[in-house]
Amino acid sequence: MRKYPVRVDVFINSKAGRANRLALEEPIREALFRCNIRFHGPETALESQRQIRRVMEKGTDALLICGGDGTLNQCLQPLLEGRDRGLEPPPIGVISAGTANDLAAELGLSRKVDRAARSIIEADYRSVDVLEVAAGNEKKYIVTNGGAGLPADTARLANRLRAAVSYGGGLFGQLGAFGTSAVGNLARSLASLAFRKMGSHIYELFLLYYLVAWKRDQWRLEVKSGKRQFITESPFVMVNNQTSLGGTFTPAPATSNGDGTFNFFALETRAGIFELKALWDLRRGEMPAQSKFHSFETDSVTLRSLGERQITFFGDGEIIYEDVPEVTVRCHSPGVRIFTNSENGDNP
Repeated sequence: MRKYPVRVDVFINSKAGRANRLALEEPIREALFRCNIRFHGPETALESQRQIRRVMEKGTDALLICGGDGTLNQCLQPLLEGRDRGLEPPPIGVISAGTANDLAAELGLSRKVDRAARSIIEADYRSVDVLEVAAGNEKKYIVTNGGAGLPADTARLANRLRAAVSYGGGLFGQLGAFGTSAVGNLARSLASLAFRKMGSHIYELFLLYYLVAWKRDQWRLEVKSGKRQFITESPFVMVNNQTSLGGTFTPAPATSNGDGTFNFFALETRAGIFELKALWDLRRGEMPAQSKFHSFETDSVTLRSLGERQITFFGDGEIIYEDVPEVTVRCHSPGVRIFTNSENGDNP
């Protein structure tokens, strides 16, 4: 008979897109009333990682992470570092409360807080592959999608805007766009409302902006994967550990996050109108009909910059490297254990 966890450590990112600590704690307590629950509310990524390390050293039966893909990514780093030291990461429950919740959508996890929390005691877990992204002597980990070029620029702008909305600093703080006046506070509130209402669709808006502003003559990549080796000027380069991202784009409809491989995708179209059409096809869940692209499954790929512009790489919605000459992505399987709902009938 399965031993249910008795100690659950709950991490709530109150700065995630839809997270509200007070609104989350009560249904979690009710759903897991038989468990020994410890709540954590880290204010920064570094604090989150320090707390995860302490939890792993003390021991726990399960983690419950409340936030989006970025929150999960912050927790993932110390979990995988701990495994390198012989500490097995505990299974993870996920409550979707971020701007983008791609992993939860891919796994069909419930959006209802109480049901997602109960998955820890009612449901089983499955192994999800982890992608290691190395640059120089550093290595970081992601579980959903990542990439370079336009997708990375889009993620960076979205994160800067979110920081400005949350903290009054960052991009708009530096430009004085919001400030501390009543008008500035109103602007910040409206921007925050836009984030909450648009959710992951905010990325589509930023992607269109960068598609127009992209400087093609500065970008050139060498791609190596096994016996494959080619040069691309594609502004849209992705590594996909699951089929879709942002809730709408589907660059890898046939890939899986549990088979030990990931998908590499690069859109080769150079004319803006055809790029726009190709992105629209991806948004509808179709492969680009009138565009050339590279798409293949692999367990490792290396990207090296040959142009004036270096590589900025994002993963799980977060910028993990900026302006590096080369990155290598490798698949680790088995990866981390994620609780899944025993039935998905209540997913909206």
